Amino acid sequence: MKFSIVISRNSKFSFNNLKNNSGFNSFLNLTFIAIQAPLVIFTLSVCERNFTSEQFGDIILYFSILNILIYADFGRSRVITSTISSLKGKNLDKFNISFEEAIHSIRTSTRKIFFQTNLICIGISLLLLVIKNQNITFLSDFIDLKYLLIILFIPISFIFASLKGLFEGMIKFKEANILKIINGCTTYIPFMLMAFSERYNPLFVLLISLILKLIMGYYFWILGFRDFNIKKIRNKKSQKINNFENNLNRNSIWSFQSNILSPLIMNGDKFIVSAILGLTNVSIYGATVDIALRCIMLPASFSSAIIPKISKGISENSKKYLPKIWKYNLINILISIFNFIILSTCFKYFLRLIFSYKFAESAEPILLIISFGILFNSLSFFPYSYLSSISRFKLLAKIHFVDFSFFLIFLVFLSFNYGILGSALSWSIRALVDFVLMYYFFLKNIYKIKNLN
Repeated sequence: MKFSIVISRNSKFSFNNLKNNSGFNSFLNLTFIAIQAPLVIFTLSVCERNFTSEQFGDIILYFSILNILIYADFGRSRVITSTISSLKGKNLDKFNISFEEAIHSIRTSTRKIFFQTNLICIGISLLLLVIKNQNITFLSDFIDLKYLLIILFIPISFIFASLKGLFEGMIKFKEANILKIINGCTTYIPFMLMAFSERYNPLFVLLISLILKLIMGYYFWILGFRDFNIKKIRNKKSQKINNFENNLNRNSIWSFQSNILSPLIMNGDKFIVSAILGLTNVSIYGATVDIALRCIMLPASFSSAIIPKISKGISENSKKYLPKIWKYNLINILISIFNFIILSTCFKYFLRLIFSYKFAESAEPILLIISFGILFNSLSFFPYSYLSSISRFKLLAKIHFVDFSFFLIFLVFLSFNYGILGSALSWSIRALVDFVLMYYFFLKNIYKIKNLN
């Protein structure tokens, strides 16, 4: 009996160590990539083969908006992760509140924002629907029912982002990755089934996707907060909890500005390319960029997995933790170089295999240009995650604003003059600017820590 208790305790200790191991967490992230990336690419290939180029272009634009919502973070995910991770020993932080009080504060503020956002989005959709039904020539033609429905995806996307931050902050990477897989599947699988049926009905597909997300969002909400005794804290709201919540919301505002710009850069460009070059060109450019972006999932997942460790390590002893930071940075560089080699040399054969020959031939020069941008983008993930882990959200917002400004100027100018090759070149130039700025502020902070007495 005694022997079995020892084994049980040792197993529990080993598993807890494994949970806190960034290599294990990266393995879980790799599992997510192994499911998500093929799903996205296969869905795009089926849609490209079964629909016209204009219809496929429209689908790319729908995916662009949904991806903006999936990756926007809404200022919560990274903030919640870094906040929870910095709570020393799951006890007290600088606001002198318990871990349970922090979780309760996150729960109540997130729920409040969710309901407020629902009211705003439903109100906007209804207002636009009324305007559309008034048969005002210009406005009625401009308003599309499908985009009115997509507005309703915003609140549930906010919940998914908040829960992802919660799970990663509590080192529950299994739950975080299952959540990300479900979020992706509820977006892409309905479109894939529509492509197999060869019946183009995106409005119905978007409605099914929204219903599935609402059901799964509710399930993960219960899963995320079920281990905490909320009733004990519910009537105990103090000034300390208010201060914690205000700080969380303040960081979330800066993080939102940073993280909404990043997915806008990654996905909003397709709308500009569509306006300048048309749906046929955006179907080639947009699909190629989306496929190439699957390659940054590996460095992105690695960087995401180590945020809790960096946040905790820096809060405990920043100077002693520097060797590990350099080690993580080197790993990210090696992953990024590997991605670049695969994408620039071998990926074109993969395109020929799963897409039509005409599409693959048009996509190859775009893929080559984008591969350099993917390299710079991948290299930027670690300094971005480092700055997130030390709560430099205001700085990140400013960096992404500079990126966004440069990108818009180059995208419009180069697209007008060089077509979709110019669009791809502007994407890579933007990634280079981001890389330079991220590493400048990352190294500046590191050398500041190094020179501490």
